[in-house]
Amino acid sequence: MLAYELRNGELRRQAADRVNVLETKLFPGGPLVGAAGRTPRLYGVVPASHRLGVGLVYGAALGGWVYLVVWGALRAAGVGSSARAVGLAVGVIAALGVVWQIVVDQRPESTAD
Repeated sequence: MLAYELRNGELRRQAADRVNVLETKLFPGGPLVGAAGRTPRLYGVVPASHRLGVGLVYGAALGGWVYLVVWGALRAAGVGSSARAVGLAVGVIAALGVVWQIVVDQRPESTAD
């Protein structure tokens, strides 16, 4: 499902780029939406974007599942007392890794015209 979402994000960016090029050619004032628009910010600090939303949703979901699986596996292995803490740590690392992968590594490459 995550791979599907990442591919859809790529297609959405390509379509938006094509629309901006077309609007630049068709309208004397340039694109109707885009460069002139103000990027909203989460808590006034973090730029809110589609990638950030996808990263947070999938990071939370996959991090939660990793936590449950690791915790369960450690309990089944008899680790017991620290299983929950270790599961939580591994889940948080997995969640942050997913967010990083989507938000940072999936940034569109800058192109010089």
